[in-house]
Amino acid sequence: MGTGTTRKRNKRRLATNCCACGMLLSDSKSVEIGMGPTCREKYGLKAAFAGFSESKRKRVNKLIHEAGIACEANEVQTVFDLSDKIEKAGLGIVADKVRNRFIDVRLIEVKDADEYGWTKHQGEFLTGKKHDIVRVWTPYSPDFNRIRRDNRLRGRPCKVTTPHGKFHWEFKRSDSRLLLKVLALAFPGQAAFGDRGAFIIPTHSEFAAKYETS
Repeated sequence: MGTGTTRKRNKRRLATNCCACGMLLSDSKSVEIGMGPTCREKYGLKAAFAGFSESKRKRVNKLIHEAGIACEANEVQTVFDLSDKIEKAGLGIVADKVRNRFIDVRLIEVKDADEYGWTKHQGEFLTGKKHDIVRVWTPYSPDFNRIRRDNRLRGRPCKVTTPHGKFHWEFKRSDSRLLLKVLALAFPGQAAFGDRGAFIIPTHSEFAAKYETS
């Protein structure tokens, strides 16, 4: 029993980096909360706490501290679960920032985008037809492009300026399941963010069990 208690206490001391920006925490108050003073100010924690009861403030502090531990351990699903609790406590901006530390893949649905194709000479859209598409941002990955081609997932590089600065593709909305399969092969277990919120990309075996079983 004593050993287990010691191990638990030691684990609680692991929140040495800010769960929002990842910088090293240098003062005891920041370590206790799990977030540095700059991020606390930037994301409204100080102002929010002014309207919290003492018990709620302590409860939120504990959640943020636990999120810091999970961030250091790279326990992405735990980070997401704790972020949901932080958001429900009234700190949506803080929750989003904690989640975003791990999100490298983003998917955004766009309705009525221009025709999915290119002209031979100008590199512009082929016709005036419209399609619903999914825009995908990922880290640069030659494997992603190879897997996409192997699975006959037709896509195009996106010309729209992106705020994420990552490998940027567009795919037909009707190919969403095939797109998920490609992501499962290229980025299994990684965090992603879509129109329905943050999620973990399945492994290929998880994808196959859900969508390819007879």
